[in-house]
Amino acid sequence: MTDSSSRHSITHLKRAVDVQRNAALPTADDVPPALHERVSAEAKRRTAKQVAARIERETYDITAHYRGEEKKLRLHKSVTIKEALAKIAALFGEEARPAECLRLRAFTSTGAAGEPLCSTQDDPIERFAPHVRSVLLEACEPNEKFPLYDPQAMTLLLRIYNKGTGKFTQQTVVAKKQATVVDLKEAIAVQILVPVDKQLLMVETPFEKAPLRVLQPDDSVLRRDHQIWDSSKIYLEPCDVAATAVPADSPTLKLVENEKNHVTMTLVVIAAQVGNDDASSSVGEVTMKKSVDKRQTVLQFKQELEAELHIPVAEQCLFKGSVTNKIEIKELDKPMSLHVFSGNLFVERGHPLRPTETVMTFWTYDPKKRQKAYEKAFSMPVDELSDVADVRHQVIERLNAQLKTGEPAVSYVRLREMNITSQYPGKILPDGVLVNKIFPSSSLYTRKAIAVQRLDGPETVSPFDTLMVLTVQRWRPSMFALDEQRELLLPADATAGDIRHMLAACHATANADSSTRIIKSTKGLSAELATSHVSNNAKMEVDSATASVNVGYNKMEVDDGTIPAARMGLSKVLCAGPVQPVNPLEVPQLMWRDAGAVDDARKLTDAPYFLRDGDLVLYRDSAEQLKQLTYEEQQRLRRQAQAASCSYSPYWGRKESPLRIHSGGTTAVVAAAVQ
Repeated sequence: MTDSSSRHSITHLKRAVDVQRNAALPTADDVPPALHERVSAEAKRRTAKQVAARIERETYDITAHYRGEEKKLRLHKSVTIKEALAKIAALFGEEARPAECLRLRAFTSTGAAGEPLCSTQDDPIERFAPHVRSVLLEACEPNEKFPLYDPQAMTLLLRIYNKGTGKFTQQTVVAKKQATVVDLKEAIAVQILVPVDKQLLMVETPFEKAPLRVLQPDDSVLRRDHQIWDSSKIYLEPCDVAATAVPADSPTLKLVENEKNHVTMTLVVIAAQVGNDDASSSVGEVTMKKSVDKRQTVLQFKQELEAELHIPVAEQCLFKGSVTNKIEIKELDKPMSLHVFSGNLFVERGHPLRPTETVMTFWTYDPKKRQKAYEKAFSMPVDELSDVADVRHQVIERLNAQLKTGEPAVSYVRLREMNITSQYPGKILPDGVLVNKIFPSSSLYTRKAIAVQRLDGPETVSPFDTLMVLTVQRWRPSMFALDEQRELLLPADATAGDIRHMLAACHATANADSSTRIIKSTKGLSAELATSHVSNNAKMEVDSATASVNVGYNKMEVDDGTIPAARMGLSKVLCAGPVQPVNPLEVPQLMWRDAGAVDDARKLTDAPYFLRDGDLVLYRDSAEQLKQLTYEEQQRLRRQAQAASCSYSPYWGRKESPLRIHSGGTTAVVAAAVQ
């Protein structure tokens, strides 16, 4: 039998018969106490996780609102609305108020109160909780009655200023949808006991320059003239004289401006010291909510953090952005309003950078390694106003300082932009250009990744050359094989015909004179760089991008398999990076574009190629016949492709593995079938 389960069944039967093959399982007395404790702790953890999951399934998180306050509580599904009302009233300290003077109303996310839940007092909250997770608690005096629910009415949030305490309180007021300003004032006079002529009503104006405006005239309609809807917020200030404009010393104006200039952000503190000097504790990472005043400077914000986190300003490294894309905030005299809308804030203990500095991470790029072409070398601060040549010299010094005994010294390197996510080598950073001219401020985030590629000679790319780096690889259909990958420098505005002529020159005869093969693909290059591509011995200088070729200015040897430009087909390969090997079995199914007047005139950066720095381009002789593979050859190529692209075993079936118990420096192996 060939079935996997049948094979496992036969294995179990053999083991059942062959007793000598099985080791004796340990008894409870043989298990070490430390292992007992670990198993018991794991069982408790699983039990607690199951209890938490059961509570999550059987309970609801309810948010209750009452007179401007907001509190959360967890209620079981079987709790009735009457019981929930009592629990919520006790939460706000209203348990002494009679039950008939309390009621719950559904409270939407926009703050609009819905129909009261009084008619279903004995129903469980499960009836409405799946749809309503926020409720409003309303209270009245024993000699009063709740107003009847009117679907044509709207509930407004009223923030009232108290001159005696200097604080604001919040209540809800009900008004008709077609009510006027004077109707609202009369409703407020009945509920708040503030005369109509002593009321100064104001609303926020988010789309106007002034933060507040007065509700006037009295006969204007709330919804039509002032865009006041259900759950809108209205401010009330008692005044002695009627005002048509917001007073300059209005407490409401100060409150609104203060709220608009404060934003709550997530602050991630790394290596922080929380607490006062006597009871402080160092932690690895703390996440907290921090209210940030957009009007204060970065220095003032750091001084606040110094008092809270006990990290001196001189040791605070403040970042904005995300975990993988952090930009350090270096200018202390700038307002925080420039940084509060950039994700989270991060604080690390260290040495802050100067305003023109940024930290870059340098990775050595070695195409000889297929699976791991990049290795992290070091990180160092780089002046954004420095030349790329200066950065190159610093990198060479750091690399030579890290060399092990016997390793050759680094003399020439090429710096390239790097995509850390897909390990994609990008454009070349030429000498003579400032760092901040290559990378805009938005892309120059902290620990920007730069690839360092060793060369055999000096860098020939100058800032006057608008170049693109492509990885090329020849496909040989008659052999069903791919040549080595190599990098090719060509103008950024090159066409498909240009790259065909350049590749054709690489495969020209060895005794041809180089002057007869100076092709139009050298347009836009400097004279030094153009002649460097085609040397006197008919070899073209290219950079390597595969495991079998040295990095730097390696030679693409001329072979007998010449390909005229008119017979050359091109195909772009979509993969994670050019260092990723291509499966030969998939190459014939790629979209190939043969030479022609139309295709040769197309720019490589435009449709249908859309090439960019680092992309992989395959080329072939269109007249070459495709080899017909046998079944054994297909299987061999498939295995080679899987071995080159997968570092893990694709087998996910059931396997038998031994159970190992480590105790006191000894290891006991128990043969067991793990299903």
